[in-house]
Amino acid sequence: MFDYTREHENDFSFWYPKIKDCGIPTPLTFYTKLPSAEEEPEYVKRLYEAFYMEHPKEDEETVKAYLEERVIPKLKEMGLTGHVFVKNGRFSNKFNANGTCNLYGLHELYRAIILINYEAICCGAEGADEIVVRKFIESPAGMTPCIYNGLPLRPEFRVFYDFDTREPIFTANYWDYDYVYPHLYHATDKIVFEHERERLEGVYAHFKDAVQDKVADAMRDVQGLTGQWSVDVLMDEREKFWLIDMAIAQRSAYWEQRPEGYAE
Repeated sequence: MFDYTREHENDFSFWYPKIKDCGIPTPLTFYTKLPSAEEEPEYVKRLYEAFYMEHPKEDEETVKAYLEERVIPKLKEMGLTGHVFVKNGRFSNKFNANGTCNLYGLHELYRAIILINYEAICCGAEGADEIVVRKFIESPAGMTPCIYNGLPLRPEFRVFYDFDTREPIFTANYWDYDYVYPHLYHATDKIVFEHERERLEGVYAHFKDAVQDKVADAMRDVQGLTGQWSVDVLMDEREKFWLIDMAIAQRSAYWEQRPEGYAE
């Protein structure tokens, strides 16, 4: 049975600092927690209310002011001002990528954050108390088709790893056809996914064992994580591997394929 007291471990701010120097590259990353209710109760109340967009014009100005005062100056210091990937602590709204998680420049960052958090609220996801901005892993123009309104369809590997035994459990194709295709709702996404199926499955089969070994080597000395986790690795067009996401295994797709002996 899943231990619900561990839910906070899915927060980006919990796991990312522990793995960022593990040996598998991660994109240049900024993350921050929203102000705490203990320190600024009225300000935080207004900021969270803005994510519900009940008063769109005023809510946009509230989020925009927060970002301009407390976030964007730090992004500029880091050089995160061009093509960026945006998410909250647990959710990116990748299913409608352009203008949300896939963003060019910071002038619309406030709108991206609002859309991501609003969608998170609507679908019961969490993570609205964190903001994550990362350098986008570029995809050469015209080389890789996109789905989800702007997400390059590149090979991804979901490696399940046990931090208690320090061993990999198994690896799944993130773009498993039987899992993903029935959940594509736009005709163009279905056409693209069908067309790219052979490429994705071929790359997965070829690199699966190597990626699992790479994750096993990288996670072996990571401290501060326990239990079973999923580790998502993306392969870009230059065959460079990037660690892009992690989550508790019991909160991850494909955990149902686990071998016997592991908890739901």
